[in-house]
Amino acid sequence: MLDFISGKPAYINPHTCQLTSNRENTRVEEWEREAVNAGFKKLTPPDPLGRSKLNLPSRTYIDSKNNSANLAAGTKIHLKGGEYITLAEDGFDLSGHKVEERYFLENSDIRDCFNFLLNHTSGTRSSLFHTECYDKWLELIPDALDLIGIDASKDFTLNGMKFTRDEDGNIVSQKMIDAQIAFEQQVVRNLTYKNGDERTIQTITYRTDYYFRTAPDNVKKAWEETLEETNLNPFATTYGSTIAQIAMEQDFATGGNNQLFGESVENSIESVKKIIDRIDNPLGVIPQDDKRYQKDKDFTEREREFFTTFLSKLEGLL
Repeated sequence: MLDFISGKPAYINPHTCQLTSNRENTRVEEWEREAVNAGFKKLTPPDPLGRSKLNLPSRTYIDSKNNSANLAAGTKIHLKGGEYITLAEDGFDLSGHKVEERYFLENSDIRDCFNFLLNHTSGTRSSLFHTECYDKWLELIPDALDLIGIDASKDFTLNGMKFTRDEDGNIVSQKMIDAQIAFEQQVVRNLTYKNGDERTIQTITYRTDYYFRTAPDNVKKAWEETLEETNLNPFATTYGSTIAQIAMEQDFATGGNNQLFGESVENSIESVKKIIDRIDNPLGVIPQDDKRYQKDKDFTEREREFFTTFLSKLEGLL
């Protein structure tokens, strides 16, 4: 592949999960394979309409008063043009009389909309978002649920799963709300050195070993002390890691040298000063009205504290 900023060939560095300009940086020694594989597993996004056995209730009932519905296997919903959808163990199937194409397409969308919701209530899909069809389904959900007497403009419950609308008007489930809270809590923990999950600890350890391969032992010790004292994960990617930006820029500027801290205390001091300067003068700034602004600002302040502490320790070695 080609890096469009530098115009140089670019490869994926498995040690840092970033681009590198030198293919040598993609080589993994046998003793490193376990650490690389453990730290950087790739996730395959699920197919939003993949068919799998659903967790369905034993009977169907509609409770319009409480805006709640249970849909069991065998539930039949009549659609336009004499068609209908019937619920099987893996979702609704469309059948009935042959109808005009415009009805068939609309009825197919209604079927997909119900399957989309049922996949979510059964736990076979973790989110209603991040699919190219979401906007269409969001628009169709009220019409689909109206067919069974459920009002999607208000909170509703389908097969035991409560749904509501967020501040942006998106339909979200209680599971999504709980998952988002848990995710945000985990993000906060993973910003720390001491309280992150196993993957975060592996990442910090492995990238520390990688970036400091040529640095002297007293520099490595100063880094470890800084990690302990500040309790910050400097490689956190949620808000962007300045050390990662600088290392990749050096890589492309030098043709593959991403050993950011060099071979001496003086080299390390020079690199840390570059990092602090980038923190103070970022390439891009998140607007203050953006929801990410305060979180990014908080992390940047902690990141600056980390490298200022590290710089002070390095200068004390001279």
